[in-house]
Amino acid sequence: MRKSWVAIVILLLAVAIFGPIVLLSGVIVGGGAIIAAAGCQAPLLQVAVAQTAESTTTLPKATTEYLEKRNVKSLAEQNMERYLAAQTAEGVPWQVIAALHYREAGMDPTKSISNGATLGSGVNVDGVNVVEDANQDAINMAKHFKRMAKSVYGIDVEKDAMTAELWGQAFLAYNRGSLYKRQGSTYDQSPYVMNGLDESHMNMRWVAADTVNGVDGNKAGALTVLQYLGAGSSNASSGLSCEATSVTADLANPLDGKMVVSSIFGERFHPIYHRWILHDGLDIVGSSGIQAISAGKVVWSGPNGTLGNYVKIDHGNGLMSGYGHMSSIDSAVKVGATVQAGQHLGVMGKTGAVTGVHVHLKIWVPDSTGKSVSTDPEEFLATHGIIIPRQSGLPKSPYVK
Repeated sequence: MRKSWVAIVILLLAVAIFGPIVLLSGVIVGGGAIIAAAGCQAPLLQVAVAQTAESTTTLPKATTEYLEKRNVKSLAEQNMERYLAAQTAEGVPWQVIAALHYREAGMDPTKSISNGATLGSGVNVDGVNVVEDANQDAINMAKHFKRMAKSVYGIDVEKDAMTAELWGQAFLAYNRGSLYKRQGSTYDQSPYVMNGLDESHMNMRWVAADTVNGVDGNKAGALTVLQYLGAGSSNASSGLSCEATSVTADLANPLDGKMVVSSIFGERFHPIYHRWILHDGLDIVGSSGIQAISAGKVVWSGPNGTLGNYVKIDHGNGLMSGYGHMSSIDSAVKVGATVQAGQHLGVMGKTGAVTGVHVHLKIWVPDSTGKSVSTDPEEFLATHGIIIPRQSGLPKSPYVK
């Protein structure tokens, strides 16, 4: 028992010092808000590259030496833009995308994360259309990775508390679909997943479910590379902040006090127009003070049709936020002004096309081309640790445990 308590104390100290880490027999732990890759792309790229170079491992010495000889960290740096593109678009940690790229193509910048085909080569042997753009290739494979994990093992990569076992199963589903599951084999028997992870998984042989024979010539599995790169969480930049015009490590609440969601993002029957239309924002009631969720430049301040008195802020790199139906806007919040996270923007009201007092919060994030596209503000905020309860009568929130 004494040893157990000592281990727990050591673990907690490690988390406090190093942030999110992967526990090979447990869940990913760690704290801190996530810097939005969408609004902080350049700093996030720099941080991710730095962390790759500085990452530590508990892998066998032979495995570490093997990966060092193959220049895995240097190759991760070369490919970081595409890995982060996938993380931003699909919520899959960049280290996971890098591990897949390693197994599929040795991290060759000219090769696809799908079966190592040359970028732009068209439909490959798996029936996947291999596009020329490396970023889009990574995004496509991240989608496929999530889809296979869900369909074969019921794993939601973005929402589940991802243990080593779940990551292992997700990697296996990407590599072999349901073949292992149908034959009663497990992820820890797969060289693709486990090779080199510990002393009991060195120089692994393929099993019947792999449909090939012999020893895996690649001495590092996907889970091994994930461990080598030092993380399994998209919180690649925890505790760091961006420049003044980008998202900071801690987003501010959109209101300065109590908050409750009164209408969610998505199709709804409009209470004024009496027809089904897209509600492209999040309606929030509560404290009357409206705040900027992050630092940025004001690009709209004043009346804006059905949105009433409205403020829109550009946070940089495709991330923007908007605040509608305000009764008044602070005099300092003018077009061209720079605002800080948590800065008071104005007072909640019911200007424009509304039936009651609330703020209509809008969020835009960049797509794969960098173009700003509307997204669900509730999901965006929850991803960054701001979870707002819903009024009774609305569907149960997936973000409130």
